Amino acid sequence: MVKPKEYYEAIAADLDQLAAVPDEVLSDIVARDGRCL
Repeated sequence: MVKPKEYYEAIAADLDQLAAVPDEVLSDIVARDGRCL
């Protein structure tokens, strides 16, 4: 079982990788994959 703190740290690390990606590109990724960031 993953501890909540570790879970949120992993999410934050993933989001940090997307910080430099332009909004238009992120929007396309979300629409393509059906994900909500």
